[in-house]
Parts: sequence; structure tokens; C-alpha cells
Amino acid sequence: MRSAGSKNRLYFWIIGVCVVLGIIGYVFVQDPARVEWLYSRNLYPLYSYLPTILFSWLPFSLGDLFYGFAVIGLLLLFVRGIRFLILKKWEQAGRSGLQFVCTILLLHHIFYMSWGLNYYRQPLAMNYALDVANISTEDYEIVLDSLIRRANVLRQQVDVQLIANSRNMQPLEHVMLADTTFNTILSKKHISAKHPVSSTLASYFTVNGYFNPFTHEVQVNALIPWPSFPFTVAHELSHQMGIGFEDECNFIAYQVLSEHPNPWYAYSAHYAAVQSLLGAMRYAKPQLFNTYFRKLDPAIVRDLQSEQDFWSNYSGPVNYISGIIYNHYLQHNNQPEGTQRYSMMNRLIVAWYKKENIAKR
Repeated sequence: MRSAGSKNRLYFWIIGVCVVLGIIGYVFVQDPARVEWLYSRNLYPLYSYLPTILFSWLPFSLGDLFYGFAVIGLLLLFVRGIRFLILKKWEQAGRSGLQFVCTILLLHHIFYMSWGLNYYRQPLAMNYALDVANISTEDYEIVLDSLIRRANVLRQQVDVQLIANSRNMQPLEHVMLADTTFNTILSKKHISAKHPVSSTLASYFTVNGYFNPFTHEVQVNALIPWPSFPFTVAHELSHQMGIGFEDECNFIAYQVLSEHPNPWYAYSAHYAAVQSLLGAMRYAKPQLFNTYFRKLDPAIVRDLQSEQDFWSNYSGPVNYISGIIYNHYLQHNNQPEGTQRYSMMNRLIVAWYKKENIAKR
């Protein structure tokens, strides 16, 4: 009994410490500037050395296995607690409940201390003085027209037969490392990407790529259509380099790749940007959407259709449920727009074009 009581005291102690840390964390994230300078630009780059040493050399995705074991372990704890309740073994049921709560709280705090606080850093628009609040329809159309014209040119330069099956991520790691535009906000201590344990399974979850905040591994689905591959790698590496917001990762991926001499990389950036800007216009202004869609090179239209066909092969209840869960995850982590946050890249691109005055009429 004394041993059981000691274990229970340990669990209560863990819960108490986690509650105190939660209160401190809540106060800490109320000031994005504080998060930016203390955590994202100083503590996170230092901490990221640890997962680099521990996990980056592994040829497989340890993070995938971690997720699997974590889910199984939590389910076993939950089922065991229910079983004890049914058997009216109240002490064992209470201990199982404490173990379950402690595990959830520990994972929660490890997540935020390891990487999750990046969700509360200063917005990129503030760091780069981008006026995202004052974008007119005319601004939007000018930029979209410019992007479409450039995408049409780039598509003709891509040798599809040469790159269609290429999934080499190392050159893209070097591209992200060499970029200087976002040096002040990106941590470049740890830049590497892998493929998931199962790209097929990732496809059923409608996942292009993902970043594991516990092991700091980037996984990119090896099966996704070639036009999206470079952009996806750059997006996920941006997460690894300390960016939390999805629109900002999209924007960084676009900026880094859009002027790259490799036409595949540059096309991938423009393909994603055009897709996003057109998508926002499709239902709000269908006539305008049709006008700009007709400007796309037929090869780009085929790429869009091929991508749609690819994802339709994996459509079902799994991706529907995972989409709902992921939407709530983003909303819980300082992105109330949920999955719509991705398309907010549009305002960053337009604001950047306005600031740099590079869009052509």
C-alpha cells in the first residue's frame, strides 16, 4: 500500500508541475515579441541540436513509430482503466486514470517546449513590414496575372520525363540552407527531410508532408504528383526551421523556390501560388475565376487534373476524419482559421509583390 501511495503521489506531483508550467506558458505566449526573441530565435535553435544528434542520422522515420506507439499506449491505458471500472477495482482504475492524464500532460508540454511555441511567435508580415490588411482586388488580379504568365513559361521549360519520378530531397535542403531572405527568422541548425514509413498510408490521410515536433523529422510523401513535390519539401523544412503558421511556411516555400534556376523548383512554387490564388477566387468570383483559369497553359490544366485524380484515389472516411481532427489541431494552436490558414499565403504574396513592386501589369 505504501508503494502504491508513493506512485500516486508521484503522479499528482507530475500533474501539479504540469499545471504550473501550463500557467507559465499561457502567460509567456501572450506576448508574441517575447516568444519571438526568447524562444524562436534563441532557445529553439539551441534545442534543435538535440534531435539532430539523436534522430537525423536514422534512415527511417522514428517519428512515425513514436506516433504509433504513443497512440497504442494511450489506448491501452484507457481500456485498462475502463476494465478496472467495470470490475469495480476503484484503486487500480484511479491509478490508470492518473497514468493516462500524466501521459497526456507530459506529451503536451514536451510538444510545446520542443517546437510548439513557434505557433505564438511574431507574424512574418510584421517582421517584414508587409501590409496584408490593405490589399485591393486590383492588386490581387495584377499579381495573379503575373504569376500565371510566369507559370506558363516555366511549365514549358520543365522536362517531365527527367523529373517525374525524382524524389531526391537533398538538393532542396541545400536550397533552403543557402537562402538569405529569411535568415533572421529561420533556424538553420537542423535541415533534413525523409520519406514516411508508408507514403501510401500518408496518402490515405491526404498528407503531402508533415513535420514531427517531437523528433523534428520532416517527412514528405514520396507518391505525391511531381509538380507539388519541391514546394512541399520547402514548406515542411520551414516548419523544421521554426515557422509554425501554415501560410507563412507556404509563403517561404514560394519565395525561396520561385526564382530558382531549376525550372522544376520555380514551377512548383508558381504552381502552388496560382492554385491557391485561383482557389480563393473560385467561389467568391466565379466569372473572374473562369477568366483567369482560361489563361493557364493546357499543360498546367493537365497537371491540376492529374493531381485531383491522384487524391481522389485515396478519398474516403480516413481522410475525412483526419481532416476534421487536423482542422481542430490548427485552431487549438493559434490558427483560428483552421485549414483555411494555408490559403492565407495569398495575402503575403500580394503584399510582398506590392512592397517590392515586381508585379507586371
